[in-house]
Amino acid sequence: MPALWLALWLVATPAFAGITHQQAYQMLKTGDAPMVATLPKGEREILMATLAMEEGHSSEVIDILSSPNVGKDPVAARLRAEAYRRQSVSAAMRAGRYAHAMSEDIGKLKQAGIGLDAANQRLQAFLDRVDQQGEAERQAAEKQAAERQAAERQAAERQAAERQAAERQAAEKQAAEKQAAEKQAAEKQAAEKQAAEKQAAEKQAAERQAAERQAAERQAAERQAAEKQAAEKQAAEKQAAERQAAERQAAERQAAERQAAERQAAERQAAERQADAQLLDSVTQAVTEWRRDWESRNTDAYLLHYHKAFRSGKYNYASWAAYKRQVNAGKSFIHIDISRITLISSLVKIDQGEAVLVEFRQQYKSNNYTANSRKRLYLVRKSADQPWLILAEGNGELRPREAVARSMAGQPSASSTAWVINLASYDSRSAAEKMAEALTLPDEIQASVYTTVAKGKQVHRVRAGSYASRAEANDAMASICPDLGFRDCWLEQAESN
Repeated sequence: MPALWLALWLVATPAFAGITHQQAYQMLKTGDAPMVATLPKGEREILMATLAMEEGHSSEVIDILSSPNVGKDPVAARLRAEAYRRQSVSAAMRAGRYAHAMSEDIGKLKQAGIGLDAANQRLQAFLDRVDQQGEAERQAAEKQAAERQAAERQAAERQAAERQAAERQAAEKQAAEKQAAEKQAAEKQAAEKQAAEKQAAEKQAAERQAAERQAAERQAAERQAAEKQAAEKQAAEKQAAERQAAERQAAERQAAERQAAERQAAERQAAERQADAQLLDSVTQAVTEWRRDWESRNTDAYLLHYHKAFRSGKYNYASWAAYKRQVNAGKSFIHIDISRITLISSLVKIDQGEAVLVEFRQQYKSNNYTANSRKRLYLVRKSADQPWLILAEGNGELRPREAVARSMAGQPSASSTAWVINLASYDSRSAAEKMAEALTLPDEIQASVYTTVAKGKQVHRVRAGSYASRAEANDAMASICPDLGFRDCWLEQAESN
């Protein structure tokens, strides 16, 4: 096909006038010619863009040079920049009188043409190569034409000689026939018979020659068709092989990218798991140290675990500190068991730094109080190298948002007193603890055992809940006690745990 295209171009070009820019553009656009197919990567696009630039088609230049084949070729960069410049000039000129104030800048933009010498030189070099190949093709065509004319001339001379010979033979035959007719009729009849037989033989020979010529032409046509079909098949197989290779490379690249993504995801998950484990370790250590200082009854060391913005129910940091000093003063021992430490929330950023909500099961026992509860601490630290501090403390219903709201709320009155529901009273502490453990209460309500002295006698009361007001405690008692089957519940102002 490339040779046929060039031959058609030679026929359409009188003598040899050289390839035109339009013909060169079509040749590059088709891309079938061998000298186009062998151009370096990106050279075809740059030559097409240079020809389009000559025709003033800036948008086409930009479209052609957007091909990934161009890469970072400096000539392509200059062509692209010149195309954008020309588009800018056209846009400014279309603005008309609205751009009058910018006329001086437009003039500068018109004069700021980007040198395209390198592109033009590369185009001219390509045209010269095409012309040189075209001259060679023209000479070959002239040689073929001369050979064809010589063959035709020889055929014509041969036909003329054969015709003259035939005419001479016919004249001689007529003379012989005339002489034979005059000589004797028998010879005439024999001659006529011989002539008829000769004509039949010549006719058969002519028909045979015609058949042979037609067969040869048919074989030549079939051979050309077969060669064309073979060439097309070879080209199709080559394209299929190239397409399969490209698809295989794309599949391999996708597989590699997928493996890389999976590996990165696995590494990220491993890092997250490690970070979660480290976070849980640091929180567990902080809770353990807080429990240890609480058991020591060293209130100063215990309060070091609390943030200055601490809030819990009615307490802020100051009232909590005063309350704990008062409670610890009445304790002869404190023992705390902590289990099932769990992170309820992921690490988040708040005003005080990074925070996390932790939950655990707490069994508290002292000389005058016992409780088994689910507790949550909202811990905060300024950075990873700083200690965790308690920003809020509550039961198993404490939420991060609630903890933050508590830390920012106004301070309650330090003189407020908690109200509790007394469910029963026992002389034996073990009996009271057994009952507290057996109770089934809503998650937000916890049972506890409180030891006190009534009428000169030590008693152990089983309590439920802790409420800020008597009305709130009374409403809760009206709901809880009937559900538990208790008729003699009573309210009491007392320390909250």
